[in-house]
Amino acid sequence: MVTVLISSMGRRVGLIQCFRDSAQKLGLDIRVLGCDAEPEMAPAKWFVDSAFKIPRCSEPDFINKLLNICKDEHVDLLVPTIDTELILLASNKELFQAVGTTVAISALEVVNISRNKYKQHGY
Repeated sequence: MVTVLISSMGRRVGLIQCFRDSAQKLGLDIRVLGCDAEPEMAPAKWFVDSAFKIPRCSEPDFINKLLNICKDEHVDLLVPTIDTELILLASNKELFQAVGTTVAISALEVVNISRNKYKQHGY
């Protein structure tokens, strides 16, 4: 069983379906979880196996709450979906690895470059 957690699931129904379709084609059992600051308002909550409420990424407990979900639910892969989470997740990738979760994210240096248009173009 592969467990995937989609952060800020909001309206990411298509993404959730892509994971389910790909797992089926590969013959993998998959469990797709979602989290959001307001899961009760997220249309994607109807397409995940379980939904979790977490603080916004601007709040201090965001990483700890996300780590606890990953640990408690044995999450194999965490998929971030909004750019405001990227620096935090890239900065804490090792914490997630320690609980057995791979974060689908580039290295912090790459995230920093991609969030700066001048650096992207070599200025």
